[in-house]
Amino acid sequence: HEYAYLSCMAVDASARRRGFATALIAGGEVIAREWGFNLLTLHVFAENADALRVYERAGYTVLDRPFRTPLDVVKNRSKL
Repeated sequence: HEYAYLSCMAVDASARRRGFATALIAGGEVIAREWGFNLLTLHVFAENADALRVYERAGYTVLDRPFRTPLDVVKNRSKL
């Protein structure tokens, strides 16, 4: 399975709640589609409640816990 991976996204605390994270996600989705991907994955730590809310509002769902690599999740395999 090939997929795009949204990585290392961060918004400074002083700029939060102003739509920047949503814009970054949307930009990543546009680029993924332009590059021919129809699947975009990411990871976020469970304790990062603010980020989880942003991703959920953007339409993302939790596929697996605890975090493993995106390829493991897509293939439904566990790391050894």
